[in-house]
Amino acid sequence: MWGNCSEMRIRKKQAEKEHSAPRLLA
Repeated sequence: MWGNCSEMRIRKKQAEKEHSAPRLLA
């Protein structure tokens, strides 16, 4: 599925960041 673990790790990190962002802003 994923070419490298680093890419998945970055995507997961961005996903968590985007998910928590609205909550912090609100």
